[in-house]
Amino acid sequence: MSALETLSTTAEIAISIAGFAGVVAVFRSSDRFNPEEVRRVIFLVLVCASVVVASLLPSALLDLGLPELMVIKVSSVVLGIAALVLMVSFLASIIQGQIKLLFQRATVLLVGSFFSTSAVLLTAVFTPM
Repeated sequence: MSALETLSTTAEIAISIAGFAGVVAVFRSSDRFNPEEVRRVIFLVLVCASVVVASLLPSALLDLGLPELMVIKVSSVVLGIAALVLMVSFLASIIQGQIKLLFQRATVLLVGSFFSTSAVLLTAVFTPM
């Protein structure tokens, strides 16, 4: 990725974060967040941050001179572990009663997709190419 493409990607990320802040501000119904709302926003920000890191990590590793195969494996491990950690902590918050499920079926599908994606990413590292 060239420097101009990296700058463009970073600008798009900044615009997305600003848009997210606007959405949170618009949909706020009261003056204060309750603890459950804070946890939901934190999880949303962490998922977005992991996507940002995962999208910029390959460029950084390629700039360091690592071979493409190694870049793919390292990026896969980072994204797979991030997805696992986020989903396990999200499930722990649900089990502890800190977050109530609003859409149970959608949450089951989301958690299942995160775990399957993590499994695919982590097994890809150990599969010879």
